[in-house]
Amino acid sequence: MKLLTVSYNVSKVYKINIYFLTINLITFLAFLIDKRKAIHNKYRISENVLILLCILAGFIGAMSSMIIFKHKLYKKKFTISIPLISLVYLVAFVLISRGIFSLN
Repeated sequence: MKLLTVSYNVSKVYKINIYFLTINLITFLAFLIDKRKAIHNKYRISENVLILLCILAGFIGAMSSMIIFKHKLYKKKFTISIPLISLVYLVAFVLISRGIFSLN
């Protein structure tokens, strides 16, 4: 029975890791596409969609793309909300990892 529990937990962690990797890649690419469209004066991705991707755990991809592509660096909406979202996720991670908060 113990082996089954360990196997289940590994599977759960694997799925969470795949989700974080995928959402961050999608967010990174969304910021890249938005930057390219901005350069060519084309229809762009909504700022609300970009923020939503960050809320859905894409904050690492967002912060990386902001720095790499120098995109949205001077917009207060992004320079305040994305670090704040990151901080919320960091606090949640610490609480969960220390057993103070549980997802069960």
